[in-house]
Amino acid sequence: MGRPRQAAGTAFSLDPATGIETVLHTFSAKREDGRGPQAGLIGVNGTLYGTTEYGGAYNAGAVFSLDPTTGAEAVLYSFKGYPSDGAGPVAGLLHVNGSLYGTTFGGGAQDLGTVFAIDLATSAETALYSFQGYPSDGAEPGAGLIDVNGSLYGTTEDGGAQGCKNEQGEYIGCGTAFSINLQLGSETELYSFCGEQFCADGQEPLAALISLNGVLYGTTELGGEYGYGAVFSIVP
Repeated sequence: MGRPRQAAGTAFSLDPATGIETVLHTFSAKREDGRGPQAGLIGVNGTLYGTTEYGGAYNAGAVFSLDPTTGAEAVLYSFKGYPSDGAGPVAGLLHVNGSLYGTTFGGGAQDLGTVFAIDLATSAETALYSFQGYPSDGAEPGAGLIDVNGSLYGTTEDGGAQGCKNEQGEYIGCGTAFSINLQLGSETELYSFCGEQFCADGQEPLAALISLNGVLYGTTELGGEYGYGAVFSIVP
């Protein structure tokens, strides 16, 4: 008896009126398709777009499109991975002026993640920024981006100037909040979290930010006064 097929994930729809669920696409374990979608979908002009952590031509993740009417799926871009490209996108996408923007948890020049753009007209991908990691920069962005007045804002799980350690005792940083200026193509570290052990601050922001009245708000998984996470605000 052969080995069971590896589960690769699905995209589905749910009718809120009837509770009926329909599988639109079952991702294939074959390398040419994406595999392991972790994030939600976005709709742009009647087409759905999303990411998969694995799969694609190089098994480093993919960006895909999906026709919600027919269920037809296509891989728009296959990430190539370290050191030339991002790898492992686990967050959703953001649509701004005809391009999709997102983050990869790994890949890039230091294998610490990237911010990327995909031109919907050509499917061409650009790695906008490669994170440099502790102590000078963020590392491993696991959340999606938001657009505020032409700049992108996001978080990284690790990196930054403060010295939080991983399970092996290595300094990796406590996480950051950052911005990307789309006109200049530059990245700015807005804030380095310093964690419970250093300043009773948050540590490891995993979720996307929101913007309200000129202030950014978010959460951290760890840190804070009691070590169980925090809700924070940042004035960019």
